Amino acid sequence: MEKLEYSRFVEMLGSAASAIAAAKDELTELDSQIGDGDHGTTMVKVMEKVRETAESYGGGDFKGMLSAVGMAVLNMGGGATVPLFGSLFSGMARAIPEGVSELTKEQLAEALKSGEARLLKFSKAPLGAKTMVDALTPAVAAFADCGGDIAASFEAARLAAHEGCMKTKDYVAHFGRAKNLGERALGVPDPGAVSVSIIFKAFAKTAAEN
Repeated sequence: MEKLEYSRFVEMLGSAASAIAAAKDELTELDSQIGDGDHGTTMVKVMEKVRETAESYGGGDFKGMLSAVGMAVLNMGGGATVPLFGSLFSGMARAIPEGVSELTKEQLAEALKSGEARLLKFSKAPLGAKTMVDALTPAVAAFADCGGDIAASFEAARLAAHEGCMKTKDYVAHFGRAKNLGERALGVPDPGAVSVSIIFKAFAKTAAEN
């Protein structure tokens, strides 16, 4: 795939929402061990808002749609997860030219980097702090660094997100409620990183479909 069409990306967002909904119980269980137990429910709400906004947005304008998605999520209110994902999508929109209905690999890489930068501005979490950043940052870098087409790049991002997510089992948390557990949080992956991994897995699967 040399260019990502608008309709395919909307489909990818819908697939990610479905994958998160299917993983709700898993995410809830993980968060009940090291957080306050609401991550699964929150992520389902966030990704359903993403799906709903993307599918109802008229036209075929990547920038406008992602900006609308980001704003819709930010307006939901809620815990830390909500503004972080809202910032991610809003940040992606900032890097995309007006009125574009398809994106090249390079444009997508820049959009992902911009989304990551916007999220990091609010998160303040470095790598290794047992947060969603541990899956997101490697995924964004792997997408940009992959020498293949868009589908291959999303597969590289999927692998990097999964690897980053699994590494959080070995990290002591420095943010959120989990930081109060110290070494008791070891062995449990960060729920936010798991969510990011699930989303990139759905993206890769849908991007690879003919």
